[in-house]
Amino acid sequence: MPIELSNVDWSLWIPIMLTLGAPTAGLMADRILAFPAPKFFKTIGIVSLAVFVITLTSSIAVNSSILQLILWGAVGGLLGTIALDIVRLTGVRLGEFPADMPKIFGMMWSGVAAKFMGNVIANLVKEIANMPEQQRNRMIAERVQWLSNLPDDARKMMMLAMMRGIEMLPDDKREVFVKSQIEALSTLPAEKRSVLMRTMDELVFSASSENIRENRGVIPAKLRMATPGGHKKMPKISVQDFFRLFPAAFSMTLKEEKISAARILFLGYLWHFINGATYGIAYTMLFGRGSWTLAILWGIFVFAVMMAVMPTMMPAIRFNYPRFFIFPFMAHIAMIVPLAICALYFMPAAASSASPGYLIVERFFPWLLYW
Repeated sequence: MPIELSNVDWSLWIPIMLTLGAPTAGLMADRILAFPAPKFFKTIGIVSLAVFVITLTSSIAVNSSILQLILWGAVGGLLGTIALDIVRLTGVRLGEFPADMPKIFGMMWSGVAAKFMGNVIANLVKEIANMPEQQRNRMIAERVQWLSNLPDDARKMMMLAMMRGIEMLPDDKREVFVKSQIEALSTLPAEKRSVLMRTMDELVFSASSENIRENRGVIPAKLRMATPGGHKKMPKISVQDFFRLFPAAFSMTLKEEKISAARILFLGYLWHFINGATYGIAYTMLFGRGSWTLAILWGIFVFAVMMAVMPTMMPAIRFNYPRFFIFPFMAHIAMIVPLAICALYFMPAAASSASPGYLIVERFFPWLLYW
C-alpha cells in the first residue's frame, strides 16, 4: 500500500524546513566555521527570515494545514525552552555548565565574543600565577608548547592576550610567571624557541604591531580554521574553572566594548528562544502530532547533536564526561514535555496529514505512535 503524500504541500513544507535551520546554523558557523554571527544574520539570516515570512503568509492565504504545524510547533517549542531553562539554570547555578550559554550567544551576536575569550585568557594568567610552582610550570609549559605550533597571526593574538594578563599581575607575581615562561621556553627545540622569541620581539618593539596592540586580548575568529584540528591540542581548562573565570572576563568585556549587560542578555535569550521555537516547529513539521515516544526520541536527538558539537564549539574547555551529560540530558527531556502536550492535545489531528514524517511513521513504524 503506497504512502499517501498528496496532502503535503511541498511548495510550503520545503522552504519552511530549510529556513528552520538558520538560527542553529548561525551558531555553528560562528564557532566551527569562523563565519561571524553578525555577518551571518545580516546575510543568510535575513534571507531565511524573508523566506519564512513569505511562506508563512502563503500558508495563511491558502489555509494550509502547515499553518497549524507551525503554530503549535512554535508554541510548544517556546514553552519547551522555558522548561529546558528551569533545569538548565539549575545546572548553571551549581556550576555544571561553563556559563549561562545565552550570554555567550549575546556576545557572539554583538561581535564581542572574541574579545571576551581574550579576557578569559588574561584572567586565566592571573590564576596560573597564583598556583603552586609545579602546577604553574606545567600549565605554562603546555601553553608555550601549543603556541609554538600556531600560525603567526594566531600566535600573536594569543600571546597578546597572555601579555595582558601578565600586565595585570602584581610585580612579584609577574616576575614568577615570566620566570616560569623562560623555563618553559628553554625546554623547546631551538627552532620553536626562536619562533616564540621573534614573535615576542615583534609584539613588544615592532611598530607594525600597533594595530594588533589596539585590539589586545582579541582572539582571531579564524584561529580554528588556521589550525585544522588544532583545537584538539589546545590546552584546556575544566568546566568549573571556566565558570569561575566567566564573571570577571564578562565584566571586562562589557566595560571595554561599552556595551550593556541588558543588551547581551536580550540578544542572547532572543537567539536562545528562536532556536527553541525552530526545534518545536521542526518536530511538528516532521512528525505532526507525533507521540510521546517520538517526542522523547526528538529530545534525545537534539541532546546528542549538542553533545557531539560542544567540544569543537568550545575547544578550550575540558568537559567532564559522563558527568557533563546529566543536566543537558534532563533539560532536553524537560523540553519535550510541553512540545508533546501541544502537538498531541491541542493541534488538530488532521494537520498531521501535512507532515510527511508522520505519514511515513504511520505506514512503516506504527508502533512508534502507540504511546
